[in-house]
Amino acid sequence: TPWRGTSPLSVDINGRVIDDRFFNLSHHPTMARIGEQVTGGPVRYLVDGILVKSVHPNPGSDQTNWHRDQGVGPACLFETTSSLYTIWVALKETPARSGTMRFVPSRFLTSEVLELADRAPLEDTYQEFQRRGIISAEVDYEAGDATLHLTYALHSAPPNRGAEARWGFYMTYFPAGATYSGYYIPWIPDHMKPGSAFDSTRFAIIT
Repeated sequence: TPWRGTSPLSVDINGRVIDDRFFNLSHHPTMARIGEQVTGGPVRYLVDGILVKSVHPNPGSDQTNWHRDQGVGPACLFETTSSLYTIWVALKETPARSGTMRFVPSRFLTSEVLELADRAPLEDTYQEFQRRGIISAEVDYEAGDATLHLTYALHSAPPNRGAEARWGFYMTYFPAGATYSGYYIPWIPDHMKPGSAFDSTRFAIIT
């Protein structure tokens, strides 16, 4: 997942562009329009990167357990719960058997559903959540197809049992007015203090 110290792909900690191709996508004006639709206002870029899931049983092919992203729980960058969201783009044709994501929308997240997601085997939860009608369908992606999910959405992915590695590019954004909680990750500039606005050089407002 993007939330355990992974460095951004397109910029460094000082906001300097590392990769023009991915920077031009994650900072494109279209992303500003999407952000307005999702959050109701301007958004900042948080992080982007490549996620590769190799073919089972090779290392890196395992399932991704049910989880929610930054913005929920104590390991949170924001002083208040934020409408953080992530866009995931398939970089190649990606059939569902390659381990594409499944989602449970936040409106279905009772304590009982969360406990089941935390304790039961992943494949069992897919069957149970399918029975209840609360899980997204399996999706086959063409190259360039994308999903968008809010931080509150529960999501996971099964092992890659396809013929090729799954390649995706993710981009994560959050409301421009959010303030920093003080929770440390390696790519937060040292001068940022709890309660401060996010640095616009590193966390650009998308326009």
